[in-house]
Parts: sequence; structure tokens; C-alpha cells
Amino acid sequence: MERNIELVEDKKSSTAVEQIIKAIKNMIIEQGLHIGDKIPNEFDLSTMFGKSRGVVREAVKILDAYGVLEVRRGDGTYVRGSASNGLFDAQFFRIIAMGTRLPDLIQLRHILETGIIHAAIDQITDQNVQELRETEKRLQKAVDEKASIEQIVAADLCFHTFLVEITGNEVLKNVYVNMLDIFTPFIKHSYVQQHATSDFSVLRHHDLIIRAVAERDYDLAQYAIRNSLKDWEELNIKYKMKDTE
Repeated sequence: MERNIELVEDKKSSTAVEQIIKAIKNMIIEQGLHIGDKIPNEFDLSTMFGKSRGVVREAVKILDAYGVLEVRRGDGTYVRGSASNGLFDAQFFRIIAMGTRLPDLIQLRHILETGIIHAAIDQITDQNVQELRETEKRLQKAVDEKASIEQIVAADLCFHTFLVEITGNEVLKNVYVNMLDIFTPFIKHSYVQQHATSDFSVLRHHDLIIRAVAERDYDLAQYAIRNSLKDWEELNIKYKMKDTE
């Protein structure tokens, strides 16, 4: 089944090529492509993303060099997922290409976010708490103004990204930000469910997370993450059930 893919421009991105690289990565995640699967040709990618064929060609060349894609002359371009050593981001492409099961992602996200919130508590300042609250207010505003799902998800990701920034651990931040690309389709699915019922339970979970870090309460932090991910899992199960009806 073909899907319309919206290319969301990142104003901070320095080149159109980088935008296409990110878009192809998102396409691999969204469409559940695996190693050996063929991706659309250069013309179709150009049409999907609204960019010139030259820009698409350059992005594909880079991903081919990374070992993420394999260009077979006269045949097409395939997901390879055999990234070269030392190419950090490409390793996450490989994870994507090997497939991502929801239970595995739940466990991984629980491990990461429990560690993140504990590390954030160790480093957080009162100013950080205020800034985290402001980030949450932007998400609340997006929900109240009935913004698009994409805009709401972007605001949600800003909340989680800021939380990991508070830790001051650049390695942890890089790992988590890369993993967010894999989590994002599932985050989006959960918002689709919440939007349908007008019950944005994520706001309650975020409030509890803020309270936990503000009070420097490790037990409450663990409880907040556990309940947030339990809800996230249930919402995605509902989405999958609806998708198969």
C-alpha cells in the first residue's frame, strides 16, 4: 500500500541532502522495510519528497557509502543495513532494517528513560525545572489548539530531548536522540489514539515526570516512567488492532 510521505523541513538542517537522508530513514521506519527490501526509485523519491533528483541521488550515494543502502546498477536500490564500523548513526539504520518489535522497544525505552530521569535528577537545577515546565506548556498549547499530529509529536519529542540534555551526558544524549527516530512512529500512533478520544494521557505522565525531577524523587521517577510506558504500550496495541480491522 502506497503512503503519502510528508517531508518536514528542519530549519536547522544545513542542506537539502541532509533532509532527504532523514526522510529516507523515516520512510524505512514508517514502512517497516527490512534488509533486502527495495526502496522507491530516484524519480519516485524525488516526487515523494518534493526535491530534485540530483539532491535525492546525492543522499542515496551517502547512504550507500554508509552501508545503509545498496545501489545495484540496472536493478534498483535496496536496504542493506551493513553499516561500516565507526559510523554511529548508521548503526541505528541497521537496527531499523533488522526490524523493531514493540515489546523490545518498550523494554529498551524503559531502560533508557529510567536511566535518563535518574541522571537528570542528579544534575537538574531549579532553572532546568522551569524550562522543562515551559517545554511541557508548548505541548499543552499544541494539544489545546488542535495542532496537527506531527506538530504535537514534535513538541513531545522536545520535552524528552530537553530531559536528556539536562543530564549533561553527551553520549547518552546521542544514543537517545538516535533511538527517538525509531520510537517516533509508535509515539505518533499513541497520539492518534489519544486524539481520537480527546484524552491526552501523555500530559498527565509528563506532569508526573516533572514533579519527580523537581522533588528529586528517584522512586517517583521510576514510577512515572513505568506508567508512562505502560500507557504507551496499550495505546500502540489499540492502534495495531485498529489497523488490522
